[in-house]
Amino acid sequence: MAYLGYKNKAFMNYQREQERVKIWKIKQKAERKRLREWKNIYKATLAHVVIAIMLIALYSLVYITTVSYTHLTLPTKRIV
Repeated sequence: MAYLGYKNKAFMNYQREQERVKIWKIKQKAERKRLREWKNIYKATLAHVVIAIMLIALYSLVYITTVSYTHLTLPTKRIV
């Protein structure tokens, strides 16, 4: 049976490979986290834009209805 110490070539290759796998996993985890954050930022931005569009539409609808009703009312006589 071979000695699995620090001088064993196969063991050193195994350790190097394990270190590469560990680094790869850390990079993958960071990449997933970054993508998840961007996805959350995108969703929040989209929600804010939709809410802003809805508010603009609501206020413009209220403005249009108030302006159109003021022109339809009968003029009042001024008492001097």
